[in-house]
Amino acid sequence: MKIGAYKISDFYKKWCEFWFAPQDLLTISMVRFFVFTLMFILYIERQINIETYYFDGGFVPLRHVQDLAFSYFKDRIWYYPASDTWSFYLHLSFLGLLLLIALGVGGRKITWAALLLHVSFLQRNLAINYGVDLYNTFWLFYFSFIQSDQQLSILNKFRKVTPIVYSDMLTSMGIRLMQIQLVVAYVYAGIEKLKGGTWWSGVALWQVMANQQITPYDFGFLKYFPLVVVGITYMTLIYEIYSPVGFFSSKFRPIFVVGGILFHFVIALTMGIYFFGFILAASLLVFVSPDWFRKVMKRPL
Repeated sequence: MKIGAYKISDFYKKWCEFWFAPQDLLTISMVRFFVFTLMFILYIERQINIETYYFDGGFVPLRHVQDLAFSYFKDRIWYYPASDTWSFYLHLSFLGLLLLIALGVGGRKITWAALLLHVSFLQRNLAINYGVDLYNTFWLFYFSFIQSDQQLSILNKFRKVTPIVYSDMLTSMGIRLMQIQLVVAYVYAGIEKLKGGTWWSGVALWQVMANQQITPYDFGFLKYFPLVVVGITYMTLIYEIYSPVGFFSSKFRPIFVVGGILFHFVIALTMGIYFFGFILAASLLVFVSPDWFRKVMKRPL
């Protein structure tokens, strides 16, 4: 009984340490800066073309908004701007909030507002949403728990009190949720790929690279290097399926972080989905040690 009780208490202690132990805020502040800066740049384009995306005379008139939803979304709570004027100013406010968060102003106090506005515009035009919008929803949700406005904040030059260095319990939980979200996404993607015969045969990536409707560049030269294509295909499967081991193991974590960043940059450049690739690459910084960031920041240019 004592042995069992010891194991249970030991497990509970490690469980609490995993979720709630204080973490250095420098890493998540780096993630905040890069991810939300990229979000801001992404949604500037939608602000410029807001008449097409969100006005009643654009792609989706107000009366047809919910017609684009799948049947299992029909009964959920819908809320979105009901006029062109509201669409313009609310989306402009959304951009302002993203910029403030990127600069380290407001933190979780204003991230909730940004999340609500983001979901509102997602519902306003479901036709233009894709993977990057989904992940932006995840990051806005998790950052609404995270105290990310202490380190790397533009306000630190004016603050009279010393910025907080380590996270509170709620922030630690938000960071872990973000890490787990990335790992779950990779594992799920890898398992789904195993259902396709082209991934088992090693030609899945070739079918993508050779399809000019998907990629904006000519990768026909890869037909002379079939083993390279097959190798990258299998490496993708291994990377995604074994990501829980890779990212949560101190031994393999640097390899998986660097490999993941390169992987997403290649996807961004070869398939033309730049913001999806760049934002996912920036998100992987959540696994980087704050000591490494400090060493880089101290190096002379």
